[in-house]
Formats: sequence, C-alpha cells, structure tokens
Amino acid sequence: MLLSLGLSDDLDQVMREILIPLAYLRQASKKARGSANKAHIRSVAYELEEKLNDCTSWLDQTEDYKRKLMVEALNCANVFQRSSSCVEGRNGYLSLRHHGLHNISDRKLKVLTVVHNYFIKRHDGTTAAERFYEQKHKDLFEELVKNMPYAKRSRKKLPSLAEAA
Repeated sequence: MLLSLGLSDDLDQVMREILIPLAYLRQASKKARGSANKAHIRSVAYELEEKLNDCTSWLDQTEDYKRKLMVEALNCANVFQRSSSCVEGRNGYLSLRHHGLHNISDRKLKVLTVVHNYFIKRHDGTTAAERFYEQKHKDLFEELVKNMPYAKRSRKKLPSLAEAA
C-alpha cells in the first residue's frame, strides 16, 4: 500500500512513525471507554501532531498532497484495525469454549482456528480468511476429502452378521 505511493525516505518515515499511528489513535480515542483512557489516547495523539508540525519534510508539502497522505494513512490504520478485529471475535469464542472445557488441547485449538478462519461464514457469505486476504480460497471440506488419507483397516476381525445373531 505504501510502496505504491512512491514516497521519499523522509516522507515514508513520517507516514510510518507519525501519520498512520496518529490516524489509528484518532479512531481509538472515539472507541475508548472512560474519560481517562480517552484523555490518555488524545494526549499521545497530540504529541504526534506536535512532532508532525516540527517535521520539515511534512511542512514542505502542498495542502492537497498532505490531505492525500492523511487519507492513505487512515486507510492503513483501517487495515490494521480490521486485521486485529477478526481476532477479537475469535478470542471471545475461544473464551466461551475454554470456560466449558477448561483445557483445550493444542490439536483442538488448531482445528478450531482452521474452522473459524476457513469455514464459518458471515451473513454476506465470506469467511474470516476471505475478508483478511481479500480473495476467495478453496473449500475447506473439499480440500480435506481430497488430501485426507484413508483410514487403515482394523486388525481385529469384526463378527459377521450371521455370528452376531
């Protein structure tokens, strides 16, 4: 995303260290709970704004270009926010499962992760993986059927129907 802008090294650094964090903090301050948390986030954002106003490579740009960079910074902050929000719903689900089971094995945790990312769909028909990677993936169960090995034959001979009766 940032590479497509073709920024100079100075502006790239401003974008990564000031503009994107500033855009993220502005959004976070609106969502924060409690006045103390909001005030703390706003104070950090204010410090970044001061740092931005002292940056000569930023001040040398036209207002239109500054606006364009701020929009791109907001887009980057939104991508970061989206990529972490899909995990929050999953953490809530795992917390619920963990509450009932108390111990989820590593194997079951991996299975729950795969099912969450590649099988469970929202009302719009997309999975978490599709939303995160912004592209369609192969069907989970078709891939499992295609790649899963056949079960081995039992060593124990099963009784025939005639013997069972």
